[in-house]
Amino acid sequence: EAQAVVSAGNSGAVLACGIFVLGRTPGVERPPVVTVIPTPAGPLVLCDSGANVDVKATTLAQFALVGACYDRVVHGRARPRVGLLSNGAEPGKGTELTRAAHAILVEAAPRAALQYVGYVEGSDLFRGAIDVAVTDGFTGNVVLKTCEGIADGVFGMIRAELTSSRGARLGAALVSPALRRLAKKLDYAETGGALLAGVNGPVVLAHGRSTPAAIASALREAHRFAERKIVDEMRRSIEALNDAWTGRTA
Repeated sequence: EAQAVVSAGNSGAVLACGIFVLGRTPGVERPPVVTVIPTPAGPLVLCDSGANVDVKATTLAQFALVGACYDRVVHGRARPRVGLLSNGAEPGKGTELTRAAHAILVEAAPRAALQYVGYVEGSDLFRGAIDVAVTDGFTGNVVLKTCEGIADGVFGMIRAELTSSRGARLGAALVSPALRRLAKKLDYAETGGALLAGVNGPVVLAHGRSTPAAIASALREAHRFAERKIVDEMRRSIEALNDAWTGRTA
């Protein structure tokens, strides 16, 4: 009866409800979780950030389309730059899985509304080289939690330094407005939640420790997803390249 769902409850239960109650979007192998990471160059879309630990090459290729569609609809970038996360940028790097996914994307990308840049390393995520990072849910969740930990740790060290002496405290008064603005950009409450993509309706997974402000942000995101018909856009993106994965076993 609703046009979108928001939950800060058990993520596994929300995933199950999304798949078994709403149903998968036609053609989607595994619904991924799409998260946005703030970077100096702008928002970075990470897909998958936790839903699918074991994937196939075709699944990773679909994640590229899903992430690019999200970026077009939400951030307005007409042809998002998509990179496949690996342990090096050279063609021979990665695993058998990533090499197979790379081959599919090289073949399919010219027909999609995206720019496939190939392999990217973890250090590239914050250099503005790509708009969408594609990986499996295990790696994506490690990346996401590491980013959250680094942000907390760096702010903790800055706070300690700014209160370490009288002179530092005087300097803190000058930089505190800029630090507050930066903290707001990094605050998960500003986004509110992540989209469970590839199911027949917008589903937003909010953080388990969400504040009222975070829930409000998640509701706004869900409204935007429904209003912009992001599910329909993703379905069209997958269907347009159906031949890229149909019949493949890898």
